[in-house]
Amino acid sequence: MKILATLTPAAGRTPADFGPHIVAEEKAVWSAYKAGIIRELYFQPEPLTVTLVFEAEDYAAVQTTLATFPMIAAGLLDTCLVTLGPWTMFEALFDGAHR
Repeated sequence: MKILATLTPAAGRTPADFGPHIVAEEKAVWSAYKAGIIRELYFQPEPLTVTLVFEAEDYAAVQTTLATFPMIAAGLLDTCLVTLGPWTMFEALFDGAHR
């Protein structure tokens, strides 16, 4: 299943808090990407948001992977997970009730 994760700075965190973790964080993300767990990744500077698209069996697998990320382990980032499902609204194209 595809799961979208957004990572945002935890309340009260400053850019200086992140500095010591940058290299270790990138190594963890790279490892998950190479393993095929992360399929897509995006960065938005304002408001600071990292978006990761995971291919995993369930939320637990994604949470296990995220727990290995140093910035998350240090409490620097908040996470939000959303399951991405198929677009079933196309069914309206073939449903006689909507014509």
